Amino acid sequence: MDLSKHLAHGIKDLIKRSRLLDLRKWTLSLAKLWLTQQFSMKDLEEANFVLKKKVITLSQASFIDNIFEHYTMTDLKKRNTPSVSGFHLYLEDCPTIAEEKENIRKVPYIW
Repeated sequence: MDLSKHLAHGIKDLIKRSRLLDLRKWTLSLAKLWLTQQFSMKDLEEANFVLKKKVITLSQASFIDNIFEHYTMTDLKKRNTPSVSGFHLYLEDCPTIAEEKENIRKVPYIW
């Protein structure tokens, strides 16, 4: 199979999968609607307990948000890295004056 046919097959497969995912979401929504019409119930969203076991999830998003709030960086544009790719810090670049040292302490990703 040449490259163009291989890519076309991959793209068709991705489209098929995305349609199946949309179909599953639609089917789930339809099932929830039907159940609420048939029974006196309401959707409680995500479960906190299942079979008397607490459901826990871990997320670093809230931790990162707290760090941004602490350093008053909440209105910054998001990037993959805090500095330019390939940028290196050297010992000679370190601040030597007390005022510079105090200012650099406010930059979370350097120290």
